[in-house]
Formats: sequence, C-alpha cells, structure tokens
Amino acid sequence: MTIKQLKPREIDRIIEKGGNVKSDVESNEEFVRFTLRLPKKMSREIDEFMENTVGISKTGWILQTIQQKLKGE
Repeated sequence: MTIKQLKPREIDRIIEKGGNVKSDVESNEEFVRFTLRLPKKMSREIDEFMENTVGISKTGWILQTIQQKLKGE
C-alpha cells in the first residue's frame, strides 16, 4: 500500500505514532563508530604506504596496525 492509498486519518495515525530514535533501538553491533582525525602528513604517509598494499583497505590497514600495537607486536 502506498501513501496515496491511505486515508487522511490513517496518515495522521502513522505520523502521531512516530518512529524510534537510534537510542531507543537496541544495537547488537559489534563495532563502535567514531571519527578519527589525522594530521595531513600522516594521512599522506599512509596513502603512500597503501599504494604498494593489495587486498586491504585503508581502514582495514589502520585497524590491523592498531591490533598489532595492542598485542605488542
């Protein structure tokens, strides 16, 4: 059913019901999202390194590097 097929009362009911905000919905995500700010020089250095790396994204490389650091490698 499309919105055009609904009666005005039904539309009002849907609008009044509202929706869930992100904090109301339980998240079963295993990951946390955040913004990482890097100095331009460091970003360029990573880009240069990544030019010779095949099969991994920049994000994947950063995660892998963090993991190695946490393991003490």
